[in-house]
Amino acid sequence: MADNVEEAVKSGAYASKSEFFRMLLRGYLTTQVSDVNLDEEIQMDSFQANPLSKVEDSLRASGKYNEKFIKSVVGGLKKSSQYK
Repeated sequence: MADNVEEAVKSGAYASKSEFFRMLLRGYLTTQVSDVNLDEEIQMDSFQANPLSKVEDSLRASGKYNEKFIKSVVGGLKKSSQYK
């Protein structure tokens, strides 16, 4: 299984192993909603990337996060397939 994850990352489908597992968890958690009939197709909204400057400003404006964390989040997003 680990080799399959590595191949998915190397192929460029995911920016990192972490991104692979985030997507896997999102899919799993989406199917765990109690009123979802698993025989029906699950409709998911497409991701709409906000400008990274807006994401950074929003995190800063919340007052909940320190600068190191904010820079880390923005840096990680820059590497993700959604922002490449």
